[in-house]
Amino acid sequence: MPVCQKSSQGMVSILATLLVLLIACEDVLAQRGGGGGRRRGGGGGVDLSPIRNDQYSDLPSGAYDLVKGNEKTFNRLPFPIRSFVLVSLKNWDDFFPREKERFRLFFERAGDVSDGDLREAFDEAIAGIFARRPGPRQRRDAGARQGIGRRQGPGRRGDMGQRGGPPQQRRRSPDIQILPEQRVRIEAAFNRFVYKGVDFPPALLAIAIMPGQSGTSDSTFNDSLISQGTLLQTAPAPNPSKRWLATLLTGRDDALKGDKLAHPTLFEYHNRANKDKIRARTLAFYMDDSAPPERSTHRKYRKFGPLSVRASSLTGAAETVRQALGDARSEGRSQAFIENVVYPTLDPKKLKITKTVKNKVLSRLIVRTLLSSDRNLELKNSFLASLTIACLPRAQPDLLLLQLADGPDSRATIEQILEIVQGHHRYRNRTTLAVLDTAAGRALLVGPGMPAGLRVAESLSPRDLSATLFGLGNVEAEFAQGKPVDFAFRN
Repeated sequence: MPVCQKSSQGMVSILATLLVLLIACEDVLAQRGGGGGRRRGGGGGVDLSPIRNDQYSDLPSGAYDLVKGNEKTFNRLPFPIRSFVLVSLKNWDDFFPREKERFRLFFERAGDVSDGDLREAFDEAIAGIFARRPGPRQRRDAGARQGIGRRQGPGRRGDMGQRGGPPQQRRRSPDIQILPEQRVRIEAAFNRFVYKGVDFPPALLAIAIMPGQSGTSDSTFNDSLISQGTLLQTAPAPNPSKRWLATLLTGRDDALKGDKLAHPTLFEYHNRANKDKIRARTLAFYMDDSAPPERSTHRKYRKFGPLSVRASSLTGAAETVRQALGDARSEGRSQAFIENVVYPTLDPKKLKITKTVKNKVLSRLIVRTLLSSDRNLELKNSFLASLTIACLPRAQPDLLLLQLADGPDSRATIEQILEIVQGHHRYRNRTTLAVLDTAAGRALLVGPGMPAGLRVAESLSPRDLSATLFGLGNVEAEFAQGKPVDFAFRN
């Protein structure tokens, strides 16, 4: 009997040791980037996509077709620019329409200019970046790994039996290491080259600061911010503010009928005029049910609502993320393990985000925003501000409405967005930033044509404020009422 007990204790000890070693191995694999990868095609299934065996084969299908269709132009590019393009295009499936259009326009323009013009456009940005070509031993080792060598023959590795055909046909660009600061320079030069002479339409970005739980504060505007634009007096918004926001978006006092929008919104007018059913150029980020419905019931316009996110609808997703991260941390998992093993399991489908956010690119960006900070899991100002700041340079919307609660972080968010507006090529000198302090009844307009430091004393009705914003966004509203402020006659 004692022998059996000792034997059982020994087995338990061995199993415990193996379990510890297994956990340690998982953490090592996670730190090396293992464990979280997925086979091409997703879900661990068989990859049925066409076999590709060239230097672009790692790119998603749409990006591969773009580069392959412009291969002659691509091969004319300086090596650092080729590397920049290939690395950037690996994220093709996470691109908004305007990001994809940027690369299409790049190849179109690059194909129309001389080699000298290309060098002139990028020489300064790529100065000090050199291509590192493999030495003889590296080439020999690479050949051995691919089955290339003197002993290669029919039936050996590297022959037609290998996936993708003869490996000799596969070409690789020289290895280039681009540092973060060098990438910033290349990005700026890339945008100058692509967008030179492009005339973007006017943009309107509105931030509606709603009363916080403790009422409103006087910190939304400071003298520095007010000095950059025109300050209007408006009718304060009641609490809850659904009707006030509905009037702002439609230009109608009778905007709501029950819980539905009876008239088209600013976004719907814009998208229908541009025949844009993708709607990625109009974004609305709301906190909760105090915001109006996403779209109207008007037959002619109801298919043209904005891409919208209501933070309160993501409560279940935030709780799932919180629980997954909490379990991993309680088990003592490393941050590398969490990023490489846990994060990939938290996709929009598992978090059930796709039920409320139909756009795949936006839903994936929401997941990344939730994972980027524990504060974002509270689904308050931090989450909405982070999502907006991530979307602005990427989606580049023509119209955006961001709803925030009044609080100490509101001004910081305003300043971050203003910095993007003043520095980004799409928004600079083309955008009006409207900050609406709804509880205090004030609206600050910063942008081209807005007299700096001007204060308009008479109070505007919500309809008149709406008409003013419609004009600044260059939106023609068929059913809106109200009279816009005429800034040209004010001093």
